[in-house]
Amino acid sequence: MDDKFIDYNDYICGAGEPILLRDNYESKIYVLPEAGIVEVEAFQINDEIKKLDLSNIDKLPNFNFNLEPICSVLKQCEELSKKFKVMIKLNGPLTIISELIGLNNLFLLWIKSPNKFYDVLKNIAENLTLYADECINSGAAIISYGDAICSQDILGPKHLRDITIKFSYPFLKKIETLINKKALLHLCPKISSALNYFDLAETKIIKLDKKMNYEEACLYVNGLETIAGGRCIEYRDVEVESIKVINLK
Repeated sequence: MDDKFIDYNDYICGAGEPILLRDNYESKIYVLPEAGIVEVEAFQINDEIKKLDLSNIDKLPNFNFNLEPICSVLKQCEELSKKFKVMIKLNGPLTIISELIGLNNLFLLWIKSPNKFYDVLKNIAENLTLYADECINSGAAIISYGDAICSQDILGPKHLRDITIKFSYPFLKKIETLINKKALLHLCPKISSALNYFDLAETKIIKLDKKMNYEEACLYVNGLETIAGGRCIEYRDVEVESIKVINLK
């Protein structure tokens, strides 16, 4: 039976670009990449690996920041950040793995070879951390982190707890230290909700001085707080009176 590749339009928080914004809304944030999942493309750049599957998924090459497509994203970020606020979308490991080998194979790997699965996640985490660092050094104001299938609806409670405790929390702690208020790390509501549910984070509500749209609220706390979340940033034209910031324990 052919493997199933997930339809991200069903699950992802803001699968598209400004399609979720009002047609007449003039965003103050430039979002990169404009299309695609660059992390997946970066992992596929390897002459020795023609096709990724369960037999070689643990041999993923490291990102080469001098090659496309990541090279272009970083160059665009550096240029655009001179005039605009730039947000980089960072995809989580489950999205990346399922795009590389398919959703069914992801679960087969996770269930049948959990040690190998977490070795793959460790490799992905190391590359994502380097990528996030490059984005910050290139002038990104916001790193928007999400994982399209990291929800209880898809994973179930056991696997959600597993991935949150063993991966999401330690990975995001590293990113938190890396960013250190040089940019804002924005978490998808699925990720932030799981962290709160498993008592790995606390959410604090900051009352704003005046009503503003959500992207303005994110820029307002940028430099003051490290992590925000609890709302999908793709709906950033929505007016709010407060913003949720997240403190990892």
